[in-house]
Amino acid sequence: MDRMQINIFVTEECNRMCEGCYYPHSQTKMTPEATESVAIWVNNLIEKEGVKNLDLRFLGGETLLNLESVLKITDYVIEHKPESMSFSSLLLFTNGDPLFEDKNKGEDILRELKKRTIKVLLNPTYDSLERVEQKVKFIKLICGGCSLAVVLDELNMDRLLDLVEIALSNDAHIRIARLYQGPSTPGYVERYTEQVPKALDKILEADRPMSPDFIIDSICPSWKGVKNPYLCGKRFVVIDPDGTCRSCSGDMTSIIGSIQTCSKLSDFKFPYRHSAKNISECQSCKWVTWCQGGCPFVSKLTYGRHTKSPMCSALKILFPKLMKITERWENRKEN
Repeated sequence: MDRMQINIFVTEECNRMCEGCYYPHSQTKMTPEATESVAIWVNNLIEKEGVKNLDLRFLGGETLLNLESVLKITDYVIEHKPESMSFSSLLLFTNGDPLFEDKNKGEDILRELKKRTIKVLLNPTYDSLERVEQKVKFIKLICGGCSLAVVLDELNMDRLLDLVEIALSNDAHIRIARLYQGPSTPGYVERYTEQVPKALDKILEADRPMSPDFIIDSICPSWKGVKNPYLCGKRFVVIDPDGTCRSCSGDMTSIIGSIQTCSKLSDFKFPYRHSAKNISECQSCKWVTWCQGGCPFVSKLTYGRHTKSPMCSALKILFPKLMKITERWENRKEN
């Protein structure tokens, strides 16, 4: 298998109460015993499936509130993985607050992440723009890099261009994600259609190239040689702190088993996948390879079923710009 993605939620604890957050807010976090079991399970799975490239991502809650599980799982997989397997990405999502409770401790945390080449995706949440930039600079100082993971709630929709400017001025990448429930909110698609093209124009006007993968939602236009590059519903598994497995990070009802009951991908029964195969109105669209009808969970929340994305009109405006960003990113390798 060429590629697999595993998202691991190490805790439901969080120091914030962000409106629109899909994940439960509780004191539950992955225990040391569960951490060991998850690490072994991940390694066994990639061996059984012959995975060549692994996307391993750590989320929460606030992920740094259970850094121990993140490091132990990463260390185990690095030590025991097959020689033929590489990490196509190794990421940690955080709001960055624990890094600033004690600057010395924060530096130690970042050094541990850098040692394992775990990349930091910083969620700006409700921080001021000044605070966001402080966090980006601090993370870059220790780790050498940082990406902004912007979720387009009401606040970040309004200040998206400012956040893009922070990313550009600090040589950082940016990920712009719509709220899962956004399209079902009156006026959301219209605001998205107005703001996000401006953000991509700002990126195109800049002097430096920026990675196009996941720059809008979960779209990855630079994955070549695959008819459908999306792993959702076939090579993508979410693991919760108790070892429960789901097929979607945002859909808490998408339970497909657990690490105790499922040892290989064929044990899972995926409820839906990111594919336009059965969406007739998408077949003639020139962007179908990269869009695949959009996120099936967003369609489910908006329409009650998997159909053409409610973001379709916006995405058709964005794709030409995204392809220019992709071309610039690819050309940097040649130059």
